[in-house]
Amino acid sequence: EFHPFYRDINLYFQEALRGVPLPDPGFFFKPPPLGITLLATHLNRNGLSAVPVHNFFSREDNKLLLVKRLQEKPFAVGISTTHLFTKTLLDEITGLVRRLSPDSRIIAGGPGSEWNISLRPAEAITVLGPGESTLLSLLKALKAGDDISGIPNLSYYEKGILKETPRADNSPLDLAPAPDWGLYPVPPKRVSLQGTRGCRRSCGFCSYSGDFSA
Repeated sequence: EFHPFYRDINLYFQEALRGVPLPDPGFFFKPPPLGITLLATHLNRNGLSAVPVHNFFSREDNKLLLVKRLQEKPFAVGISTTHLFTKTLLDEITGLVRRLSPDSRIIAGGPGSEWNISLRPAEAITVLGPGESTLLSLLKALKAGDDISGIPNLSYYEKGILKETPRADNSPLDLAPAPDWGLYPVPPKRVSLQGTRGCRRSCGFCSYSGDFSA
């Protein structure tokens, strides 16, 4: 989802590419996102079954894949808010999940829901910070019917009151799995690399501040 806040930031990062011929306008957006790939890889390697789906608003093949997966009634559906900025769009996504798989548990995460409470769905559980460790613990607890209040890095509504569990070191970069790009129907020709996690700066508007590791 485009947001005017990022216009100048995008121009700044694209400056280095000025004059460099790119294949098409979707050059940066066609490869699967690294974040959800890492999450799905980690879950699959720890006994769960996770299928990543990306860019379903802009790609017809991924929209059909999303609908197919939701019609299979998964136990849980995760929503990334990395490029999601408005509650209207979030409600559209959660509404689709509810229509096609009404009993699925909804879990949100990403920088959008980290700094914007309106992007934490009332019917969902939100994972704060990098999600690999927390998401695995949360899913196992939900499947077992266990209490989730002891799991760190969570935000959820209980009887209309927003609660947050204590924050804890979540997923150090050196423990991140090698991403399994074979999770996609057609493995990408270009992929993202991650050299750091977090940021040395402490900008008040950014959820990536602090907890820097390289």
